[in-house]
Amino acid sequence: MKKIIKFYFLLSIIIGQSHQNFSLSLLNDISFSNKDTTFNSSGVELVGMGHMHPNAMIMAYINFPFNDEKFSIEEVYIDFKNKLNIKFGYFRPDIGFINKAHAHTYNFISSPNSMKYLLGNHNWSTLGVAFGYQLPFKWENNFSINILKNTIGDVSHISHNDNHFNVSIQDTINNDLAYSMILKNSFKLNDKLKIKFGTNFTNGREKSNDGLSFQLKNEKNPFNFWVLQFEFMKANIYNYHNGLAYHPNEKLQSQYFLLGRQYNKNFHFGIIVDQWNYELKDILGNSKSIYLSYAPMNDDFVIRVKISDNQTILGNNPYGVIKIIWSLGPHKPQRY
Repeated sequence: MKKIIKFYFLLSIIIGQSHQNFSLSLLNDISFSNKDTTFNSSGVELVGMGHMHPNAMIMAYINFPFNDEKFSIEEVYIDFKNKLNIKFGYFRPDIGFINKAHAHTYNFISSPNSMKYLLGNHNWSTLGVAFGYQLPFKWENNFSINILKNTIGDVSHISHNDNHFNVSIQDTINNDLAYSMILKNSFKLNDKLKIKFGTNFTNGREKSNDGLSFQLKNEKNPFNFWVLQFEFMKANIYNYHNGLAYHPNEKLQSQYFLLGRQYNKNFHFGIIVDQWNYELKDILGNSKSIYLSYAPMNDDFVIRVKISDNQTILGNNPYGVIKIIWSLGPHKPQRY
């Protein structure tokens, strides 16, 4: 373990740098909660990004856990931005707000339970291609069609094993592709108030998911704002969902409400209330939490705290967690 940590620390010094067309960053964290008897870490995350062409960007997010010699790929894709935007590779479909975000950018440490039950602990990633186009509306928008290897709840994982990249798709019913249509909209009400809202429809392998997302943001400047955010999704989760067996006609309804306040470049505070409902199991649950994020020096070093009742399907288990995240390179853990 000590050798692994030293290796990653040395590697971070060497590659945590930026060039004109390409950059590499390393992020690491350490956390402690009242549920654990020791410190934990999600490992080292390597983030690479660069322009192959003025209109083409490549992105890669790779995680190196400390407790496993294998590494896992969160996203690796190429994004062409022109009149028709094309993205292909292994990526997170751009539904709502939570699924696309990486955990190290959460001000609130971890996603709401309602989203975890639907998207999985590490959100929903899949092999596929996405075609996006801006519709001729007066406001900013993007309509995209996604052709995907798997659908929400099908557990997919890309890992390194025996010097080869292996793709394992679990819980796959057949080889049929999944399809998703996503519409995102954004417009300003005035010089401070901005609204974002979207809809998504996904279908494949006799599974489906429909969702709505909404965000209202009042921004005086990039470091002083409040944000109200809401997502609602309802899915047919079929026989298997994120590795667990369910009734073939089970419906999962997930929603959360978030209210956050960024006071300055250093401090963010907010609350999250979320709810989930399994229709056939007749299970209705909810959880509530408060969170804060503090960057004492700059965006490279962030302290985050979350206190939650952590109600789960198995019952109520109150907990508090503190996490410290730092980075080397231009990819920062602090977001605004």
